[in-house]
Amino acid sequence: MVYKSKVAIIILSFNGEKYLPDCLDSLEKLTYPKHLCQIIIIDNASIDSSVDLIKQHSLSHELIESKTNLGFSGGVNLGWKQARELGVDYLILLNQDTIVEPDYVTYLVEAADSDPNIGACQSLVMMWPDKEKINSCGCALHYLGFGYSSGYLKTLFEMPQLQSDVGYASGASVLYRMSAIEQVGLFDNIFFLYHEDLDFSWKLRLAGYKVVLTPKSIVYHKYEFMRSIKKYYWMERNRLIVFFTNYKLKTIFLLLPAFLFMEFGTSLFSIKSGFWTHKLKAYLFFLKAQSWLYLKKRRQFVNSIRVVSDKHILSYMTGSILFQDINNPILKYIANPFFEAYFKLVKKIIWW
Repeated sequence: MVYKSKVAIIILSFNGEKYLPDCLDSLEKLTYPKHLCQIIIIDNASIDSSVDLIKQHSLSHELIESKTNLGFSGGVNLGWKQARELGVDYLILLNQDTIVEPDYVTYLVEAADSDPNIGACQSLVMMWPDKEKINSCGCALHYLGFGYSSGYLKTLFEMPQLQSDVGYASGASVLYRMSAIEQVGLFDNIFFLYHEDLDFSWKLRLAGYKVVLTPKSIVYHKYEFMRSIKKYYWMERNRLIVFFTNYKLKTIFLLLPAFLFMEFGTSLFSIKSGFWTHKLKAYLFFLKAQSWLYLKKRRQFVNSIRVVSDKHILSYMTGSILFQDINNPILKYIANPFFEAYFKLVKKIIWW
């Protein structure tokens, strides 16, 4: 097969000296034509030996060193600007703590080339070193703004029918169409960490694009849940930003009872887990005048790219949170049944 599409692989490096060697070694074995594939590494002001390691590695790449930590969103946006100058067709995000199969780029490009309406293609992300277990076969998007990995810690034998359309594409390994990025904008810099990929897929769907899983594209992820949960402030604040800006106002109003019930639950969880100061800080963000101005401006932008209804968006969402690392009796027997029932009711009401 003759390939013509140009791609840029963006790797965001931050104190990744223990992860980068395996990742870069695996990228040297890519089967996609090298003259069509540019690897761009953004170092986010690492304080370990990451930069020296990257410079000394034999992998053909371009290194951009940021003097300050721009966060995930800012770092990716820096890479996007460089990719844009190269005139690539697709931008691929890849976590520094991953190992890729040689043909993972090939399958992503083939999927995107097959349908111009595809805005994002996610790889099938498996765990490492337990390569038989799934990290993410697409991500589920809860209607209250939560996101979690579908199929987490299950085997492919347990999930023989993988969904093509997914709630959102995980930023651990995802291809974005450059023309779609031009249409819906870059990652929102205010996010800094977490929910950027969820928000971006949501905006792609609002603009009429598809978000899909490419199961033949295999990437292995050295995933640790506790590395994420320690960033609780960013997770909670950014979830609220997405909830209050990506829906229409009447949808938000209709979802408020469930939203407030969830906030009561997450507040109790934050107290029990010792994250209550992070939760409080997330709420305090919304008490600032500049935050309200930002939210207004963001809502205006989201509405400007919208071509589909909230009813359409809700069809790709879930009413339950089914993630093994946070599973508990209260979530399983009280919260999930309530939120699932409310979700079914709301979907019957919303026509806009």
